[in-house]
Amino acid sequence: RVDMALFECDCPNPNTLCSHCYAALVALPEYRHRALLLYTLQNEFWASQGRDFASIRWRVRSQMLQRLTLDEVVDAAVDAALGMWTRVDWLRKGQAPKLAMY
Repeated sequence: RVDMALFECDCPNPNTLCSHCYAALVALPEYRHRALLLYTLQNEFWASQGRDFASIRWRVRSQMLQRLTLDEVVDAAVDAALGMWTRVDWLRKGQAPKLAMY
């Protein structure tokens, strides 16, 4: 299953963008900006071992603005933040993620 709140799949493929995530993005194009932001964040985080927060933030921001307009980046950030906070709320309540919603 693909969890579009965090853009992750539960398959054993170690790649960030497995075929399941790709298929979900093709089927649900409204998630593409959120997915791009989360994919970029994840890649920068794992590649940045030893870098400080400000450096990672600058690199993610720069990469996003190369691909999207400022309005699209803002929408992706708000969308991703809401997805993450929804997940936090579920975890605080001891609920399992509702993957069927995505």
